[in-house]
Amino acid sequence: MVQWQGRYHFMAVGGMGMSALAKILAQRGISVSGCDVQPQFMTKADLSACGVTLFTGHDPKHLQDADFVVYSSAIKPDNEEFRAALDVHIPVLHRSEILADLLDEGLSVAVTGTHGKSSTTAFIAEGLELLGFDPTFIGGAVVNPLGGNAKLGSGPVIGEVDESDGSLVRIPASVKVVLNLDDDHLPFYGTMENLAATVHRFILGRPHSSIAVLNYNDPLLKGMDYSSRRVRWIGFGSPDIRIDALELEGVSPKICVCYEGKRFTILNDKIFGKHNGLNLAMAFSVLV
Repeated sequence: MVQWQGRYHFMAVGGMGMSALAKILAQRGISVSGCDVQPQFMTKADLSACGVTLFTGHDPKHLQDADFVVYSSAIKPDNEEFRAALDVHIPVLHRSEILADLLDEGLSVAVTGTHGKSSTTAFIAEGLELLGFDPTFIGGAVVNPLGGNAKLGSGPVIGEVDESDGSLVRIPASVKVVLNLDDDHLPFYGTMENLAATVHRFILGRPHSSIAVLNYNDPLLKGMDYSSRRVRWIGFGSPDIRIDALELEGVSPKICVCYEGKRFTILNDKIFGKHNGLNLAMAFSVLV
């Protein structure tokens, strides 16, 4: 298990995923600082309230008390502050390494896919709370019932995993959820086959005891070999959790699923669109 010691400095801390990680570390009592080129961003007040020291812009002076530097793929290799950290031999960590260490501490759920990650991650965390758990939530969007884009809890860790830059292969989790694969990130991957191969590596990554929850109606996901992992499929016609109906009541999704011979109806009047009905079904597949 990681020994969280020293000061962690987050470059581009204004990003939704970066600020979530910084908040979780700060809420655990770890010394955290961060900088961003934007003087104002959505989670700035939350970070300050957690005790995170914030700087505007990028400057090697920000590294004065840093023991670790955390960066995202938004930081380019020629960034002055990034280069300075390398020059003085401060360990430089990609944000996925911090997320991986947090997810590796116990029971965890990692959610990835091209569309619907933030909603599904939130639905799983909210569902666990309704079931009496106290999850740690590391999201990619502000979710008011969960206190923003991050919440420290004492139970399972639920984390949104970015698939855009290939770093998801670092991520371990007890349950790995893959929603769908689309062509949003071809500038990085080049081909859909490369994207699928990277997601396959994520699914087959550690631990060997993990369970994959996968979209049965995504052709790329269905075309891969998962013989070394436990898989739970969810979708129309699925042999595991079958979606029988998806409709709207007004603007809110109502979805009927069949699991182990029983039918369940899922309705959430706080959200809209059939796409969120599918996200609800994926969350249900994790919780049952």
